[in-house]
Amino acid sequence: MLRAIIEDLLAREADLIVVGKTMAGEDPLIRAREEQADMLITAEPATTGSSCLQAVLSEPPLSIMTIADGGQEGRTFSLASRPIRFDQDEQSTFANAVRHAVGARS
Repeated sequence: MLRAIIEDLLAREADLIVVGKTMAGEDPLIRAREEQADMLITAEPATTGSSCLQAVLSEPPLSIMTIADGGQEGRTFSLASRPIRFDQDEQSTFANAVRHAVGARS
């Protein structure tokens, strides 16, 4: 049901496109990368589990450091949780939250 609501809200927005969906057993993170998505939208996990996505979404936020093969350089990635609210009186509120989140990482 959540998927249908999200698709309906985003279908009204010319600049936002749903590029893929995952089915049971698929890894949403891998699928989002395969589809070259700018954002992955998912339900918050109800319980902790063993999937990579559940580990990423768990609190406290996590930072990741990668080290290149030569050991001379690497990169860091910071995952941060920022709460958002959706105004139920505005149909574009959800779409604006998506735009803001994608724009914030640029």
